Amino acid sequence: MTRKSLSVAVVACALAIGACGSDSSNTGQTAPPPPGNGADRAYVNAMLPLHEKAVAVAFIAQTRGNKFVKSISRQIAGEQPPETARLRAIGDALFSAGVPVGTLGVAPSTAAADADLGALRRSKSFNQDFLKAMIPIHEATIALSNAEIAKGDQVDLKTTAQAIIDAEKPQLASMKKRLNS
Repeated sequence: MTRKSLSVAVVACALAIGACGSDSSNTGQTAPPPPGNGADRAYVNAMLPLHEKAVAVAFIAQTRGNKFVKSISRQIAGEQPPETARLRAIGDALFSAGVPVGTLGVAPSTAAADADLGALRRSKSFNQDFLKAMIPIHEATIALSNAEIAKGDQVDLKTTAQAIIDAEKPQLASMKKRLNS
């Protein structure tokens, strides 16, 4: 097997693995989509830490939160690990295909770094602090997903980005409403 055919096989396998887990993001394609562009790589690189932090915050909330916070955290803990696996697989395929990291034109988010898990675990006003940690993460992922749809080339990433927007916009609205009430 030549180096080029091995690279193509790796990309195809990674995309196939990335497509597992949810029928809602299956594009119905029979051949792997084109590798993508630098915006696609930038999207994956920016989204992974946000998703990982959101899941970590959600796991804490499942034992500490009120009914509303527990409900939102269960949604996040259920949705984001499959999305993270898909993002990671597509990102690996883009890397293997030699796609360079570009830009999305969105300011880098500090939301993942700003969510202090230790402080959240010790919080005396956990429900409010959960919302204050999760709202910026959701705002960042929605902004990044909109930029991916506008600038990316990778079909599966665009589909995933739209699914993220569709899932997180209502969560964001309800969290903001709860925080401001």
